[in-house]
Amino acid sequence: MGQLDSDTSNKDNKLLEKSKSAYKNQDFEKARKILEKCLESEDLNAQGYVYQILGDIEFALKNFGKAKEAYIKSIQLSKPSHPSAHKSQIGMLRSDARIDHALDTAMKKSKKMEKKKPETADSISSTAEQTEFNIIEQVPIYPGCEGNMTNRDYKSCMQKAINTHISKNFQTSLSGSSGLAGTIEINVEFKISKTGAITDVFAFALNPLFEHEAIRVIKKLPDMQPGMQKGKPVGVIYGLPIIFANRK
Repeated sequence: MGQLDSDTSNKDNKLLEKSKSAYKNQDFEKARKILEKCLESEDLNAQGYVYQILGDIEFALKNFGKAKEAYIKSIQLSKPSHPSAHKSQIGMLRSDARIDHALDTAMKKSKKMEKKKPETADSISSTAEQTEFNIIEQVPIYPGCEGNMTNRDYKSCMQKAINTHISKNFQTSLSGSSGLAGTIEINVEFKISKTGAITDVFAFALNPLFEHEAIRVIKKLPDMQPGMQKGKPVGVIYGLPIIFANRK
């Protein structure tokens, strides 16, 4: 059944299926509780697939250190050709990225609090080499959006173009591989550099496969005309959600 060894007992199969069902329905605490029982079985405890599922559960619960440990265990127990090994490699990388991102965010927050003079939106926009999309004086221009338009129209054209790009390129079939059902939301952040290139792409989702795919798709975006602030090109931080319903 599934990706378990063929000689796994029916009892163990059924127990694992209960955990997978809870995960599918996004009841992650219940899924973890059942999986803890699964790991009491010597047979299940020796299978990489089970630890891949544990990694996915911990990842959804934002326990990225524990998720990384489970994914590493899965890789160690799985054959290199087994699907669990590939998924666990992605999970391990995304867990690492999430841990690094949290540390980086905490460091930036600490440095900001240490500054004597608080920054305002106006001071940031006039002095920094990057700024937020919602306060940029001249937004980046997406290829095909050129013309004599207002800043608002440039924003609208860019947003529509990015959404179209995502719709054409995002592999929604991954939803089956993730084991999740229901509404899937992926929040994406990236920078359009002062040369117009797409850099610093990051994604946040319940499953590492979705984050991996979102990053792949965003990195395929074309270069743009850079955003302008005070007459100079600057990097622009852009964020958007990718939402779709998986009913499988």
